[in-house]
Amino acid sequence: MSLIQNADQRWAAAQSIAAGVMDDGMPKRRLKVWLWLAALAVGGALGGLLLGMLLADIPSGSPASSDSADDNLAVRLILASVVQGIGLVIGVVGFIWALRTGRYITRWRAVASPLNLSERKWVTTHIRTRTDVDDPGKKSVVLAIARQNRASALGLLPVLICMLSVAVATMLVGISAVIVWLEGVVVLGFIGVFGLLARDYRRAGRYLDTFGGHPRAGGSTGSGSGG
Repeated sequence: MSLIQNADQRWAAAQSIAAGVMDDGMPKRRLKVWLWLAALAVGGALGGLLLGMLLADIPSGSPASSDSADDNLAVRLILASVVQGIGLVIGVVGFIWALRTGRYITRWRAVASPLNLSERKWVTTHIRTRTDVDDPGKKSVVLAIARQNRASALGLLPVLICMLSVAVATMLVGISAVIVWLEGVVVLGFIGVFGLLARDYRRAGRYLDTFGGHPRAGGSTGSGSGG
């Protein structure tokens, strides 16, 4: 839900961000994002603790099966370390690259951040269906959001690859079938996210090709994701 109640003010704030000027509501949006992240971190920690307690009660199997599993544990640990190391390098280097090139866009600096849910859906629909916007002010916002969608999709990619590598490494070292299955579901979820990013990237590019010239690299304008 937007912190600005008046529709005209919301669109004016979005136009200001698209022009590179931060509106007065930016500090409130930033605080809201940090509160959500803190709640997510606490919830994740509690969920992980609960899951660990539940998994601790699951028997690990017979001594014979444990001995056979230990034979290749070292190999799986090395493989998992390599996978996670590569993912970490990609994540750190990619994050720095995204920051330097303007492709990492914090939520409170996104052009769409002042808009409410229905207005964001309206923008998304226009981008998806490649529908022109008659109002010049709103059109500038839609074009800026499309540009930021493309920029943020590229900026998120290395971070997601890093997170995916952690899930894959955990699955490789999984000491129980439950962990392997859970991490497998997580990996499938990341694959789905990659597909959504690719879809949004293409949609934004087609919209910009149709109404706004060729997509512009970088990312000081639009609605991407981030912090």
